[in-house]
Amino acid sequence: MVTTNKRRKLLIIAGIFLLSAILFSFLITEWLKEQWLEILIAFIFAIVAAVIIHYIYIIIKKKHKFDQDTILMKSRSVLAMLILPNNNEIKITEPEKIVGREDFVGAIPADDLQFVGRKHFKIIKMDDRLYIEDLESANGTKLNGDEIKGAGRKELKEGDIILVAEVLQIRYVHIQG
Repeated sequence: MVTTNKRRKLLIIAGIFLLSAILFSFLITEWLKEQWLEILIAFIFAIVAAVIIHYIYIIIKKKHKFDQDTILMKSRSVLAMLILPNNNEIKITEPEKIVGREDFVGAIPADDLQFVGRKHFKIIKMDDRLYIEDLESANGTKLNGDEIKGAGRKELKEGDIILVAEVLQIRYVHIQG
């Protein structure tokens, strides 16, 4: 759709072309001076025809607003949830979910966020089980009190407690069988 600003610019450009055509027709040879009215009418007709063609093209190409602005996504079933201290939830819906600092904004004080890595740990689904793996974070991750940094993947079970960088305690809740 043509916005008001674009429409205004088109009108200004059309006006400039129209004025220049009139000026041109008055400044050229005697023959053109006698024909200025026909040239002006032809020029105006060309502009009107261009505008009509443009709007017909827009109408033909126009998509419904829903189709233009909406991205439909397949809903994913929730595999598990991480329950934060403020009772917010991080839903695990993908086979691999990287969890880090941005996921915890508002759940812990801003001063403690500096200890959490941008990509701190990940949750992985393998063989219908979920695992946690520390992503070599500077301050580590504990699962039920045991440090898992550098220990590879550890299977998660209902009610497990994940301690992130010694500043954030998360409860793991398994959803799917």
